[in-house]
Amino acid sequence: MPQKFLTIEQLENTEYYYGGMWADSVKLTKGEYYHEDPSMTNRFSVLMDELKATGDLDGDGQIDAVVILNENGATGPGTRYFVPVLNQGGVPVSQEAYAISRSPISLIAIEDGILTVESARHRDGDGNCCPSQLVREMFEFEDGRLNSVSFEELN
Repeated sequence: MPQKFLTIEQLENTEYYYGGMWADSVKLTKGEYYHEDPSMTNRFSVLMDELKATGDLDGDGQIDAVVILNENGATGPGTRYFVPVLNQGGVPVSQEAYAISRSPISLIAIEDGILTVESARHRDGDGNCCPSQLVREMFEFEDGRLNSVSFEELN
């Protein structure tokens, strides 16, 4: 059977089930979702990050993806999520999200079914602007969700 790849356009226009603070799911359009509430109490946005990873997450031979969604509320930045997206015959199917910190990510990759993420995290004494602890965390996709299987400090 020929390989069907997920396109950036598909990923940017998919419904994501992520269990966020303001909504359980959102349908992105060109990588964005905006909810405007006249009362301003429930205004929020969800934006897809440019960083994405592709590779076979579930062992079916299809190239899946992991996207990063950034949820922002009326008062500022909210939560970030890794969302696995399975490739089911060329159709993207969102899976359970994994909440992550808003720290800068330097690497996100999928190899041999493992999602590897390298990022900076705050150490005691770091200012809000400047996380200095470099870490690597590895995840497996199992039973419809990402599970952390390894964590190490790099410096």
